[in-house]
Amino acid sequence: MKTCPRSNCKNKANQSPTFGILPCDSCINNDTKLNLSRKYQFASLNKLHRIQSQRDGDIKGLEQPYIANKANKKFFTMYPELVKTYDVEEELKKL
Repeated sequence: MKTCPRSNCKNKANQSPTFGILPCDSCINNDTKLNLSRKYQFASLNKLHRIQSQRDGDIKGLEQPYIANKANKKFFTMYPELVKTYDVEEELKKL
């Protein structure tokens, strides 16, 4: 007989084939009675809009030069000096 893994409890432990030895029923009941000292904090709508506006302002850093092995026209309109570096002049004319 295994005892409860809690240090101050001598009751019979619950055994699970998946999780092994678990606390006894009385310890589990005591755990459910505990109150959380802090409420959960969820992102407010205002915070989500602020984060999205920061992402929108920083969109230049997120664009990639190629999408599905084709030149990204949006990237090269933001960075026209890189057209010759990537050698995509002909491909951009076709788009």
